[in-house]
Amino acid sequence: MAALDMSSVTLDYAVANATTGQHLADGRTVNVAYDYTANCTIPLPVVTRAALSAAPEPD
Repeated sequence: MAALDMSSVTLDYAVANATTGQHLADGRTVNVAYDYTANCTIPLPVVTRAALSAAPEPD
């Protein structure tokens, strides 16, 4: 996890060839909590933030 903000979580990725280990690509996604009824971002639910905060960092 690259960042945990009030209404979003940012994830970074690396893609490699499983056989050779050659680095192929990097990626990043920003996942935003959104209220489609109100058409606006909302704070991440407390339980979601807690779960994400407790997640182990990858090696």
